[in-house]
Amino acid sequence: MHKLIYLLLPGFIRQILFVAGYVSLLGPSQAIMIKKNADKNRTELSDTHYFYILIYETALRLSLFLIMIFLVEYSMDDDYFSLFRLDLFFFLLLGAGLMHQIFYYIGVVILKTPFGMKLYRLGRNLSYAILPAILTAVGALIIQNYNQIEPFSGLFVVKASGLVYLIFSLIGTIEAFVQTGSAISIGDIDTISSH
Repeated sequence: MHKLIYLLLPGFIRQILFVAGYVSLLGPSQAIMIKKNADKNRTELSDTHYFYILIYETALRLSLFLIMIFLVEYSMDDDYFSLFRLDLFFFLLLGAGLMHQIFYYIGVVILKTPFGMKLYRLGRNLSYAILPAILTAVGALIIQNYNQIEPFSGLFVVKASGLVYLIFSLIGTIEAFVQTGSAISIGDIDTISSH
């Protein structure tokens, strides 16, 4: 289902989603493609283990993510950034992205089995579930602001976003164990060798 939706999107939207996912760490790693190209072209990353390539790539992506956070904070009023706790949302995105990277390495690079792909899908889907939860929290904050209620007062924001996260996590867990084949955009996993 993910592949069908992805393929129906226009090319420029797919590119925007790819860049946003890559910078936020929510998109899949490109370590397989990086290693494949390095080995083919005999660059400085030739014969480097996937783990180290994943570490280098994650460090680069994390740097881009931190630059994005800085630019958002710089372009906003500090009071709004603090009032709406945008640092918390960025921290949640970062945690979800790092979880995605860990499941990618374990499921796709280490295990390299159908169960490993299911494990990767599970981690990916649990990571992706944070996005609708954050959007729900933003919606709840807008409602509170419209009603002149102090942001995050009471448990409305936490309960609404938590419920949405649980629902999407449940859907993602079911999808992870029902879906077969390789996940989209992770690279040619058949090229992974022992190094």
